[in-house]
Amino acid sequence: MSLRQRVIVSQHRPSMSRTTINLPGAARRTLKRRTLIASVLVSPFALLAQRRPVLELSVLSNGVIVVNGSLATLQDLDQRLAKLKEEQGVVWYYREDPASPPTPQSTEALKLVLKYELPLSFSTKDDFSDYIDQEGKSRPRRK
Repeated sequence: MSLRQRVIVSQHRPSMSRTTINLPGAARRTLKRRTLIASVLVSPFALLAQRRPVLELSVLSNGVIVVNGSLATLQDLDQRLAKLKEEQGVVWYYREDPASPPTPQSTEALKLVLKYELPLSFSTKDDFSDYIDQEGKSRPRRK
């Protein structure tokens, strides 16, 4: 039975639809190549579809809270985090002058993030162009 006949038979017989077909070497390589090309073309689109909403949270050294570039109060932050939790988003966090003791506002802001159990990514730059990895090293962020 030729390869074409085996494929046609498997399409017409539901019981054979899961049957493994032994392909010659060249056909197997072609199939693998086409599968690889298809996965490369589809993968970036799948990643874009999985992109999560981001809330950029900055706490300045004087205690001012900035959310997505706008001034915010702790109550505003609480409401935005509740909405972000529903959207399954992530928080990018930056604190100005991290060597100094944290302000009460920065502590309360982090408590709110923990309250909603949101994923949290720390940044050392106020434009959120980096993140801190598991080893504590700054890495460039791909936005």
